[in-house]
Formats: sequence, C-alpha cells, structure tokens
Amino acid sequence: MTKNRIWVGRLGEPAIPFTPEQVKEGAVRESGLFPELYESPWPEVTTGVLATGVDRKYREHLTAISKGKFAFPLYLPPALFPRALEDSKESERSQAAIAKGKLDKSFIAPFIKNLDLLEGEQREEFIREVTDRAGVSDLRHLVAISDDRNALMDRALLGPMYGDLQGHWNDQVREIFGEDHGVPGKRVKETDSAHYGIINSVYLRERAFDELKKAGIDFDETQRMDTTLCIASVIPGVLPLPEQGLIIKTEGIPFKFRSINEDDLEALRKGKIMTHDDFNIIETDEHPEGISLADLKRDYPKHPYLSEDFSPGRAMTAFANIVGLPQRKNGERLWRSKFNEARK
Repeated sequence: MTKNRIWVGRLGEPAIPFTPEQVKEGAVRESGLFPELYESPWPEVTTGVLATGVDRKYREHLTAISKGKFAFPLYLPPALFPRALEDSKESERSQAAIAKGKLDKSFIAPFIKNLDLLEGEQREEFIREVTDRAGVSDLRHLVAISDDRNALMDRALLGPMYGDLQGHWNDQVREIFGEDHGVPGKRVKETDSAHYGIINSVYLRERAFDELKKAGIDFDETQRMDTTLCIASVIPGVLPLPEQGLIIKTEGIPFKFRSINEDDLEALRKGKIMTHDDFNIIETDEHPEGISLADLKRDYPKHPYLSEDFSPGRAMTAFANIVGLPQRKNGERLWRSKFNEARK
C-alpha cells in the first residue's frame, strides 16, 4: 500500500519525504531545504511548458492546475517552440536523472541553441513571438517541467511475467532483472514493446497471477505508479528555482486490475489504441465496485482523485504549493484567449 509520500529535493542530492498535508501547510519552506526558493518573490505571472508531455499526460496536469485554481498556464512545446526530441531515450539510471535528461534534451537545450543562433531583429522577433504566446513579459519567466513515471508490481511477478525477456537484445529491458530495479519500474514502455503491446502484457499478467495462485505463493495483486517531475527555469536568472532543477516524486494510491474481455478484443480489432488506463481500476465513493482510470478521466475529468491521489496530479499540485503559485480569484477564468489559440 502507498505510504502517501511526496519526496522533494535537488537533482543528485537525497530527497526528503513529506505528506501532501505537510506540503500544503508549508513544511517544505520551513524545512530550509530550498532557501533560495523563498529569498525572492515568485513572479506574478509565469507560464509552464510540459517539455516531455503527450496530450494524455498534459490533460492530467491541467486537471490538477484547474482543480487547485492555480493561475499557471501550461503548454505543450509545439505551442511555443517545436520540440527537438521525443525524450532523452532514457539512458539514465535513476528516475530523477531521467526526468532531468528529458527536460534538457527535449526542450531546454534546443530552445537555448535556437535562441543563441539568432541575432538582431530575428532574435527580437523570436523573443516577442514566444513571450506573446506564453503571456509573459520575460523569457526568464518560463518554467520547463518534465514528467517521468514508474510502475511497480510485486517482485514475485518478475519471473512468471518477464522471465522470457532475460536474454532480450535491449539492455534497457534486461535492466528490470537487476536487484535494485522495480518490476517493471521505469521500463514500462520497453517491456510492453518487448511483449508486443499492452494487451499482451495484460494477458501475461493475468497468466502470472494464475501461476502464482496455483503454486500457493502470496503476492500483492495491485500496482503502484510513481511520478517524478523535474522543474527548472528555461533561462536562469529570475525564477528562484535550484539551478540543477527541483525534483518532486509522488506515490499514488495503488491500482487494482481488470481482466481482458471480448469487448477489449473487438475494440482492438477496430483499431482502438489501448493504454494501461483501460485496465487500472480504482475505487471511489461514487464507484465502490471500482472504475477504470480511463473511464474516470473521460466521465469525471474534475474528480478530486485526479489531483489528490493520482500521482501525476499530486506531483503538479505539490509543485504549485511548494513554490506558491498564485491562485485565480473568484470567477476568474483559467485561460486567456491567446492560450486557447496556442493550444489549438
């Protein structure tokens, strides 16, 4: 079961655990962990770029921002500057380093390189264009954020579910067999690919459950997802963020699973793109028997779970509380018309 923790720290340094309640009450400020974060005021207007986000992840973070009524417009890179890479290809070992690598390689480095190549009127025009789209007065008010996720199941499932991959050609797949690695840990995409997609991975999980039960082995049938955010200034100099980036890691409430059914197979035949959200089940007050995460996002996009107990939303909410993002006034709309145009 989750221990309901939020780890906060700098890249390369030990992180300190807090509860969500402690973060909201200002415990990070009182800890003295980031003195520079509170020595100067946070600018009245800042804008974020989810540097490694896809639309699905992007909407999850927007939900948390909207639910908390934070005045913090958040964009995907193409709205401000075309991304150069999907991500850092995740050659780094730790989750925090992966998040930082994604941030640097997918947005900050190409953005700075492009800026440095421009001179004179071209440079001024580029700056005007980006600041106008972002709604900020200074490029130094841009905050870059990366999102890296970690899925953890009981280690008893390693052999029954992934044993066939021990000799796999991809060293990132073989990494899951290391003693200190989670199952599948930070290599979900790689192991799903090695098992020919999500549906097959779900099938192998069901088969592994059956094998362990027949063998009389006790194991945890839930899955926990962690999310690590790395937050840094696109251009240092104004925002009081740690130079190497602020690292926030959150645990989410564990998921239960549902089995593959004939509707799934029919949807797959019709070309539906399945995700783990279709099979991850949570229990809420409104759905004590459980509801899939995909259905919750679709039918109840403002459900408190998505910002309070779902690790990506919890991480974004923690960031907003730690740095003290301004909140919208009563009746104030979250997005300006320019923001909506840029999103389209």
